[in-house]
Amino acid sequence: MGFGTTSAEERARLQHKLRSGDWWKPKEGANHIRIMPPWNETVKRWWMEQTVHWNVGPHKARVACLLKHGGGRCAVCEYVNTLNATGDGASAEVAKDMAPQWGVEFSIIDLDAPTLGIQTYRAGRQIMNGILDYDSAEDYGDVTDPLKGFNIIIQRGPRGSQPLYTVRATRNQTPISAELLPLLRELPDLEANFRIFTYEEQLTILNGGEVSISSNHPRSPVGHTSPMEVEAANVLPDIIIPPPAPASITHPAPPPCFGVGYVEGDQICGVCNVGDDCKAKFTVVTTDKIEQTTAIDTPPPISTTTPPPRCFQKMYDGRSNDCQRCDHAMACKEGTA
Repeated sequence: MGFGTTSAEERARLQHKLRSGDWWKPKEGANHIRIMPPWNETVKRWWMEQTVHWNVGPHKARVACLLKHGGGRCAVCEYVNTLNATGDGASAEVAKDMAPQWGVEFSIIDLDAPTLGIQTYRAGRQIMNGILDYDSAEDYGDVTDPLKGFNIIIQRGPRGSQPLYTVRATRNQTPISAELLPLLRELPDLEANFRIFTYEEQLTILNGGEVSISSNHPRSPVGHTSPMEVEAANVLPDIIIPPPAPASITHPAPPPCFGVGYVEGDQICGVCNVGDDCKAKFTVVTTDKIEQTTAIDTPPPISTTTPPPRCFQKMYDGRSNDCQRCDHAMACKEGTA
């Protein structure tokens, strides 16, 4: 059976899904969900905290805040500060929509639509506080336990109602049904799926460019549409943040083998960042000979005033390693019959 080709339509569909943010959103009324446990045994929480910027650039991208996620300078934060400094009302509205927002993501099964499988829900403080009240209560405990946990009901009121959401857990422990248990093998790694763009990539997004979906990135792409219902700005002021000054380069320390010897043609020596310095400064080993090279700050060559060995001018063998290393090799070669 032959192989197929990828259609442009399927590729575009996946790219749209990656950019649009495929999150679960509670509808108005009662929403019955089951929160999934942590995605692997080393993770001690069923949620992941995130601080992100919404509506970034012309494509209304969702971008992780580098100030909160360990990357140093955040181009979006700098842009927001620039907009606020203009004193213009329209710019201030755009800055407000792009300001960093804290939220929590976790995996759920929508019990009202279980055939959709595992979905990701991004919740704010109000809903998280409601869920954690049950999760930490002695008479409830771990609501995510597949066998002893509890279903959660999120009630969403009409737009503008206060509070907009209320949370409650079912009174009785409810095991996950046998039909849904296999989904526990498909839990997404929320940390691995959280894409953190570099400062340069943030600049590209701010200015309307495309950031490639590359397997070289440790984190997968995330979407562009805000699930928090932030109103998108219609016009983005034409302000381009200048690129940062080049960072100083810190060279790594030489490996432990530096100075011990350089092996010509060795694969590791060939890719070593100090291979050329090691080659120029220390011993070069080849399959045919060993040459002793000396740098300015290396010890002087070994004196050749030592007495010759007993085999001197009697049995010189140019292929012998002993003869090649001998201080009297040249004189021995010339005097050997």
